[in-house]
Amino acid sequence: MIARTKPPPWLLLAVTAIPALLLFVQIVQSWVNVPYWDEWGLIAQLRISLQNGTLRPLDLFAQHNDSRFVLPQLLLLPLARLTHWDVRAEMFLIFATVGAISVLLWYLLGAIENLPRWARAACLLVCNCLLFSPIQYETWLWGINFSLVLPPFLLLVSLRINLSARSLPAKVGWNILLCFASTFSNANGMGNWLLAFPGFVRQKTRTGGRWLWYVVYFAAAAGTLILFFWNYQRHFDLAPLFDSPLLLLKYFFCWLGAPLALPLGTTAWIAGLCLSLIFLALSGAALLRPDSDRHRNAAYAFIALGCYAGMAGAAAALGRVGMEFEWALGSRYTTFSIYLLIAVVGLAALQFASGSAQETQPAMPRRQLVAALIVAGILASSLSTYHLGMKGMNWTRHQRALGRAALLFSKILPDNPDLKTLSPKPVAMVREYEALLQSGMARDALISPGSIPALKPRASADRRHGLLEVCEVRAGRLLLKGRAMREGKTPAPFVLFAYRTTGETAIPFAVAPTGESSPGLIRRGLRNCGFRLEREPDLPPGRIEISAWAMNPERNQFEQLSAVHLMEIAPVFAKPQ
Repeated sequence: MIARTKPPPWLLLAVTAIPALLLFVQIVQSWVNVPYWDEWGLIAQLRISLQNGTLRPLDLFAQHNDSRFVLPQLLLLPLARLTHWDVRAEMFLIFATVGAISVLLWYLLGAIENLPRWARAACLLVCNCLLFSPIQYETWLWGINFSLVLPPFLLLVSLRINLSARSLPAKVGWNILLCFASTFSNANGMGNWLLAFPGFVRQKTRTGGRWLWYVVYFAAAAGTLILFFWNYQRHFDLAPLFDSPLLLLKYFFCWLGAPLALPLGTTAWIAGLCLSLIFLALSGAALLRPDSDRHRNAAYAFIALGCYAGMAGAAAALGRVGMEFEWALGSRYTTFSIYLLIAVVGLAALQFASGSAQETQPAMPRRQLVAALIVAGILASSLSTYHLGMKGMNWTRHQRALGRAALLFSKILPDNPDLKTLSPKPVAMVREYEALLQSGMARDALISPGSIPALKPRASADRRHGLLEVCEVRAGRLLLKGRAMREGKTPAPFVLFAYRTTGETAIPFAVAPTGESSPGLIRRGLRNCGFRLEREPDLPPGRIEISAWAMNPERNQFEQLSAVHLMEIAPVFAKPQ
């Protein structure tokens, strides 16, 4: 007879970690060390001031859009000094914080009575598929978005404290600190004051003077909000609330449904509405028919998570509905809206556990089945968006790498339109980057014009350093594509493009990074050696010659790629003289 052996307890947890491991590999393949968009301006100036010794405490309270990033900057500024503001360290910190959120959810699921361990692990796996979904690519690949993951992390810490056996004074004290931190992490963290209120949890023992402690809690909340709104500049308008309430509701539900229905575009509001109704139904079932105080307390925790997503969505709808409607489908906003889905998973687990505890009642198996179907539907819908997330991560990597190349070559190509992929104010961005270099907050020096040798293309260049395979105008865009490598088949960092009309020397006009791969390149052992650039063909009219050069700035080496292309530039596409 064959003895049955139970799998080790760690195996279930190892399976739940698979989404995190897969995402981490993709993050490492996609991250680029260059500040992006909102990281210029205030955020860059804080780092320069820190390094120059001119940073003042009040500078940390400066308003950025609708938020005050006090806690994120207190954590990120020392990290920036340690890494010379390598934004990839901030991206890793985002990933680590979401990992901590996953651990807190495991403990929160453990607060559900009679939930089997396998069901607890299955729910965590679904939650991790949501938490570590590539659909949040803007959050994973943008260091400033560390502020987006702090409020839910701090809320979960508060919920764990509220569900613990700590005394009411201890809960009030800890939650005041955590809610203060969340308020000054991101504007939507203000909602944590309501959601983390200790009075929502039934205490096992009555504490004398509990109303006094509640007054202390709300007094701290009021004082924090007064401090937050001191000299506050409002960036939202209340007019849509009265002028177009239906559009506001559509934006709100579209925002909530984006993590599951992003491929549907603006019709994602249907998914958001359905999710909201399911959340309300499960919340009502958990609160109106609780099996015990522990059941009610666990329900409160998951309802708080769902309300956090709803409050963040309402704030976003009010502040953004007057702008492009597609902003509701923004990747970084799914970092908030996933918590409605996680709340639904937790509340469904409560219903499943209730069925496990009362199997004798005929309605219970049906309740378990419905709960399982809800969780399975969320998992399937979430996985259906993964391909869009992977495309988004690859596109983001390409755009950031292109912008970084344009930034480093900005002294040679000051009018490069690709500079605007990093900032809408390229001239100010270059000045700030020079200040970062002087302060030691950046390592990669700008390429000086004097380091570029005279580029004299040869028609007979070999393919040892690569090939300019495609050079043509398609639909009014100049497409440049090929491969570039150094010795040992390693990718060349940059490819410089130059044109020549007459004479021997070619004139640089564009730069691109490598990093592209294709099945053909991989078969040749040339992974990440490909390059691709599309841009306006703003070149002199007439017949010109275009060449490409592999560049290694560390050694100041330029090697011509094989193939020189002759093109006829029509006057309609020509560069103004």
